[in-house]
Amino acid sequence: MLLFRDPLSEIRAARELFVHTEEVTLPLFDHDTVLLIAEWHYAGRGYNPGAALVAVSLTQSPAHRNGL
Repeated sequence: MLLFRDPLSEIRAARELFVHTEEVTLPLFDHDTVLLIAEWHYAGRGYNPGAALVAVSLTQSPAHRNGL
């Protein structure tokens, strides 16, 4: 077990030993397994009426908002 007082060289040596002695078998899952990375849900399209009003008020020029 490595502790905070262990020199960095010992930690590196332990890591190198682990990397070279640990056996990894591939594939890690069956060939017919679907790996789900992320899940998405359709949230709708466009602005709701309140958000549309805010967007229009922020994107129009001051002259256009004042009716000039």
